[in-house]
Amino acid sequence: MFVKCVQFTLFLGLVASTLGNAVLNRDGLFTQIGNGYYYIAHENYTKWFNAYEDCRRMGSELITIDTIEEWHAINKYLNNMNIMKSYWTSGNDLAETGKHVWFSNGEPITLDIWAPGQPDNYQNREHCDMLGWYSKGQDIPQLNDGGCDGIISYICEASSLHAQQII
Repeated sequence: MFVKCVQFTLFLGLVASTLGNAVLNRDGLFTQIGNGYYYIAHENYTKWFNAYEDCRRMGSELITIDTIEEWHAINKYLNNMNIMKSYWTSGNDLAETGKHVWFSNGEPITLDIWAPGQPDNYQNREHCDMLGWYSKGQDIPQLNDGGCDGIISYICEASSLHAQQII
């Protein structure tokens, strides 16, 4: 437990050191979907911590799903663009196993968007949450917890004001 706390503290120090260092993202723009602005790194694959760091370098956060409307809009966009796959979100239970929160605001994940039986912390090693998960028999992507060291794509979310400044 001590090692986990030290690692998390070091991670928070890294995050703090990147605040204020916003740069243009790789394509030079965020995409407006509904009322939000998103950078969809569908060709980039990395671990959760690296994805979070990449988003912070762009002055944004890993995506936080605040409403069911936002959830549907994101999934519709990913489907329409034919880029539906698993993406890291800001969701995790790193602070307290079993209590999944959005890292960007600390709010508990309360939307009914989890895949059946999720989160399950499989083999006691799944603490970071991804969207775009398909359960057997499901044709709608859902939220799932996975190992933070998994290599998948990610979505960054910028505030409206910040996104407009860098577009």
